[in-house]
Amino acid sequence: MKSNIWHFAKSFSQIFEIFEPILEIGSLQIPEQESISNIRVFFKEKKYIGCDIQMGTGVDIVADAHNLPFPDNSVGTVILLETLEHIENPIKVMEEVYRVLRGDGVVVMSSAMNFNIHNYPSDYWRFTPRGFALLLKNFSIRIFGSQGNLANPHTVLGIGIKNSVSEKNLEIFKNFCETFSRELRYSVHTFDESLMFWYYIDTTLKYTFEQRKIVGFSKANINRLYLSICKIYNLYIMRVPFFRWILKRIYRILLGAGILSPYDK
Repeated sequence: MKSNIWHFAKSFSQIFEIFEPILEIGSLQIPEQESISNIRVFFKEKKYIGCDIQMGTGVDIVADAHNLPFPDNSVGTVILLETLEHIENPIKVMEEVYRVLRGDGVVVMSSAMNFNIHNYPSDYWRFTPRGFALLLKNFSIRIFGSQGNLANPHTVLGIGIKNSVSEKNLEIFKNFCETFSRELRYSVHTFDESLMFWYYIDTTLKYTFEQRKIVGFSKANINRLYLSICKIYNLYIMRVPFFRWILKRIYRILLGAGILSPYDK
């Protein structure tokens, strides 16, 4: 799981009303990624069911998402993060998600668009934001968007609310957008990131959120900038000791101010 998705789940858990039981589809935590893929920590003291096609860390029940072993209208929240690209028939799975969700139930989902092939165990699909809109077509409230370059984003995001069109949902969504974009300032790794969401009630567009250049001077990015300068220096002006002394001074000042850590990567 990518770090931005961890922050997506965190923001969702903080702002949206979470109904039980919570069902996470694709809950297997990949070895050496447990710390970033364990999102149960955001839903403490709630009934949580991890579902995957194989047993392992984070999995409570082994089942095929194309045929979920739950009655109609029995699940409060479905989490489907970084999973749809690994599913043979995502349209069928979304029909199952809709079936098991209760009337006011919510699904939160993400997937890749501009991203490397990654087999866990297979990698079938890439989605656009409008592709997510299609997958959420049966939901009364459809929220879909992207993160990255707007023309070719690395991540596609979505939230669907089954049968609730309460006006408070729009205010909740606006708060979510602000919270998520704020979280991303401390996690993304490029200086060219945008966040875009569309909020639909049935087929009517009600709200658009757009935040360009969401990355501020986070610790990770300041450190990358410093390392890039060092690389240029070593390649082109390594014979000038004065410049090396200046860069070391800048780095020590940032360390002393607590802006950087020696372990920031």
